[in-house]
Order: sequence, then C-alpha cells, then structure tokens
Amino acid sequence: RLSEATFQSAFSRLVTDPAFRDRIRTCGPAALSSADIDLDDDEISHLVALARMPGLDVMRKLHKGFRMNKLLSMLPLTCRLLGTTRLVREAGAFWRSRPASSFYYLEEAEAFASLLDRRRREGLRVPYLGDILAYEQAAMQLRKPRPPEEATPRVEVELRHNPAQLLQALARGERPRRIQRLRAGLIGELDETGEPRWSLATQE
Repeated sequence: RLSEATFQSAFSRLVTDPAFRDRIRTCGPAALSSADIDLDDDEISHLVALARMPGLDVMRKLHKGFRMNKLLSMLPLTCRLLGTTRLVREAGAFWRSRPASSFYYLEEAEAFASLLDRRRREGLRVPYLGDILAYEQAAMQLRKPRPPEEATPRVEVELRHNPAQLLQALARGERPRRIQRLRAGLIGELDETGEPRWSLATQE
C-alpha cells in the first residue's frame, strides 16, 4: 500500500501542477493510470475526488500567494523592476519548471534570481535588471544562515549604473529611467540589526 508520505506528495502535485489536476478532473482514474503513479484503487478514487473539489482552486491560489510572497520579500527591487505583468509571467514559468520543494524564502528567491539572470543572458530585455539582480543576490548571500562561530562575510558587487540614482528610484516606487552609466563597486556587510549595509568601494 502506498505510504502516507507518497500520497501526500501526489496530493501536493494536485495543488501545484494545474495540468496534472486538469487531466485528473477530465479523465478520472485513467489519468492516474497513465501518470506512472503507483496508487491502489481506493487511493485513486480518493485523489480523483480531491481533484474535483471546488476548494482545491482556493488552495492553489493560497499556494501561489505564498510562493509569490517569498519572491516579493527577498527580491523586492527585482520584482518592482519587472512590473506586475512581467513578474507574473516569469514567476509562472519558474513555478512550472520548479515545483515547490522548500518552505525557505531564501532558497526559493535564489533559484528565481538565477533563472532571471539566465533569461537575461538569453535575451530578456529589462533595463537595469543585471545590476539589480547582482545587488539583491549579494544581499541574499549576506542573509544566509550560518553557524554562530562563522563570521559573516563581506560581499562585493559591481554595478554599471549610478547606484544612488538606480536604487533610490526603485525605493520610491518609480520605474528607473535615464540612469547615469557609472561603473561602481559596492561592499556589503551586516549591521548590528542584521540588515545589509552598503558602502561605495570604487568609482570610475
């Protein structure tokens, strides 16, 4: 008999994978037979019933909200720079490629930032995205949990535009425009409250 943990995994997929859920809603037990999932008849009947429950859509919305909150919390400037429409599109593609596997905000945000950086290198055109991703990825490095005996490292990030103009515009909720090109190095450390503190390293 399928273990409780494995059944819960199948149920989680109902919540996180709309295509899987829709196949079960449409085809019933036949969809599970073709999905290479080892369920007995009772478990199949139970999963099909769950897939057809109206409340499942509510659970999916809550799940998506939880995952979106991870990104908004850890990558606020990146999310603001993308804008609502592009953020929803990019996050949706990210979630389809990476089923939820962790409750940790940092881990989810790091994976999304890495995906966006790859998309940027492949041609995603969002002005200043490279600078903002580098800045927020460095900030996440500072926030990573470490053993008490391990010192928090300093991080360095190089930007290609004036950091004061760029970061202040986003902090005000504005879309950055005509930011001065300026190669600037920033050094990040944690202050006494555990928040990143930045100082200008070099400027050309």
